[in-house]
Amino acid sequence: MGGALIRPHDLVEPERIDAIVGDGPLPAWVPESLAAAPLVVVRRVPISGGRLPIGVRGVGRERRFAGWLDEKCVRRVVRPQDLTARAAWRTAPRAAELPHFTILAAIDVLMVEAGLPWGPTGSAGFELASGKPTMTAASDIDLLICPHAPPTPQNIARLHDALGAFPVRIDGQMALTSGWVALAEFARAPRRIALRTLTGVELIENPWKDQRR
Repeated sequence: MGGALIRPHDLVEPERIDAIVGDGPLPAWVPESLAAAPLVVVRRVPISGGRLPIGVRGVGRERRFAGWLDEKCVRRVVRPQDLTARAAWRTAPRAAELPHFTILAAIDVLMVEAGLPWGPTGSAGFELASGKPTMTAASDIDLLICPHAPPTPQNIARLHDALGAFPVRIDGQMALTSGWVALAEFARAPRRIALRTLTGVELIENPWKDQRR
């Protein structure tokens, strides 16, 4: 599967563990974690030498491993929007245990009304994709929003206010072809905004200039 089809925040399943490399030996917990949930997240770093920048999630924040995966060794890709398309929160094993799943359903209603394609990332996306308990009661909900056309700061401000009314913190990012901007920052309509790219952060006046979707 070509790397051009895979973007940061996507989850990928490696064909085999030995296709993952790092700067040194893999920590002992990495194979154990992948055996329980064989998914890694694509990091926001350029592809290098045919290798995807990936992160392995273990139990607890202290267990995070940044490595590389041969892009020819990707078995499948789970995009944030894939989870939304099948309303994965409806069948989540822990749907009755945490409020996050009900909140995701409510967020979907808001996004449909706003005409904004979106999907959950972070611990919420990982749990929905893997079925492995990942979120806690204190977890934020991370969102990736992929507008087809430039939204107005006023519309985004209304959306941001609506998301802020939930009892769980919502952290949204909007994906552009050239990078990502924070929903909260765009809602404030600053003169210049931080565009996060694969190579760093740029302060720009119009994040939508020359965008093609």
